[in-house]
Amino acid sequence: MTIKNNSLNNLWQWFRNQVQTVPSEMSACEFECQELECNDEKWEKCDKRKEVEALEMKL
Repeated sequence: MTIKNNSLNNLWQWFRNQVQTVPSEMSACEFECQELECNDEKWEKCDKRKEVEALEMKL
């Protein structure tokens, strides 16, 4: 039983290392955008990002 628990614990630790928290200012880019990468200028002008930020400010 200990070996099984240890294996599950190792698997859980590995999985936790694969998933990272996305900062709220990047969530629109990470989850709602079709672009794979944006340079600084494109990110600064992005209407979708600005819209999400405006909605978050209202909360």
